[in-house]
Amino acid sequence: MKNWLFFLSLLLLFNSAFGQNKSIIDSLKAVKETPYNTIKTNTLNEIALQHESQEKYHEALVMLDSAYTLASSTNNKQQLMIIMTNQGIAYTQLEQHQKANELFKGAYEIATEIGSLYHQMELAGKLATNNERVKNFKKAASYYKIQTNLKDTIFKNDMKMAIAEKHTTYETQRILNEKLSEERKNAELQKENVIKDLKLLEERAANKNLVLWGGLSLGLLILLGLIYYLNTRVKEAKSKRDEETVHYRAVFEAEEKERSRIAKDLHDGLGQLLSTAKLNIAGLEDEVNEEDKILVQNSMNLIDEAVNEVRTISHNMMPAALMEYGLVSAIESFANTINESKALHVNFSHKGMDNRLEESKEIALYRVVQEVLNNMIKYAKADKITVTLNRINNKAHLLISDNGKGFDISTIHQSKGIGWQNVFSRISMINGEVDVISTEGKGTDIRIDVIL
Repeated sequence: MKNWLFFLSLLLLFNSAFGQNKSIIDSLKAVKETPYNTIKTNTLNEIALQHESQEKYHEALVMLDSAYTLASSTNNKQQLMIIMTNQGIAYTQLEQHQKANELFKGAYEIATEIGSLYHQMELAGKLATNNERVKNFKKAASYYKIQTNLKDTIFKNDMKMAIAEKHTTYETQRILNEKLSEERKNAELQKENVIKDLKLLEERAANKNLVLWGGLSLGLLILLGLIYYLNTRVKEAKSKRDEETVHYRAVFEAEEKERSRIAKDLHDGLGQLLSTAKLNIAGLEDEVNEEDKILVQNSMNLIDEAVNEVRTISHNMMPAALMEYGLVSAIESFANTINESKALHVNFSHKGMDNRLEESKEIALYRVVQEVLNNMIKYAKADKITVTLNRINNKAHLLISDNGKGFDISTIHQSKGIGWQNVFSRISMINGEVDVISTEGKGTDIRIDVIL
């Protein structure tokens, strides 16, 4: 205890002698006055993070050095990795990138040693960024590649766990279904026994000249059995609908999650790799012959086009406007994109949509608008589409109309495609109804009402 307090006192005097900010003195004084059993590495690390949030990086490094000494005495690998990472961040802010790289690399080695894939991925990204800042593009590209591989590994591990959970859920449901099937068999057996008892009762009634009363009893029991049977069928039908709803919800949630993941991977992973490739090619521009410079420039232009294409695909899969600004902004952005093609015109209007809806309802309605507009563009041969979205009391009303060739609506449920099935399933899942009105040669109206 005395040695620790002596060390803190020396550190206090040293920093005071070199004109450090008064906040260092106050921070160390607070630690010194704290009982020994509460002087922990986490406390020092938290104080350092507070200094970093106030851009007092020298003060933060003083706290982190003390935390590192304490963590080293207990050989706590997890704490050492976190402290070294925070030290590297502080040195990065002070633009001492070489020192930061050394700390990030040490933390990365500890993360590898303890098998922390997430921290390895995070530190590989920091090493890639810092090497890029010091123009070591080869190392930067190498660490970007490591980061991408770690992302894939983490995702695969998460998918394995998710699949295992789904398998467990499936097995549980299967056992429950088998139990229900067994119960239904027992019910059928009981029904057969009741019928046998009724027949025996009828025979006895005939022998005792009580046919009338036996008939009434039989009719009553049959009526009760019929009521029981009908109730059972209704419950089974409701259970089946509930199972289908759960199934579709799981499918759509998995689809949206996969869309989001792929969009993020395209933007963060492939986008970073393309940017790194551009940096590497740019580094060769001054080293190639004059006649080869046009090839370098063409390569950089192609990479720029690829980056733009990745950004467009990522936006289509999970529009930022939908996540950040809501359904109205997302539909407006989608309509503007179609209008820019000049092939047809989409007119979008809305009323009462000042407040956002639940996320699940916004995603479902946006996907339906996407699906319907794409179908109208592809099949309807229309030159004008009108989309109206209004919120009245506790309902959202969506109307999509075109002036195309129309179609026979009786063919909707006979269609082998999944487009209409997705529309009806998504709207049913969010407690809504779909009404399709269309006549060949007179266009199509699709009305959707959703209870909010």
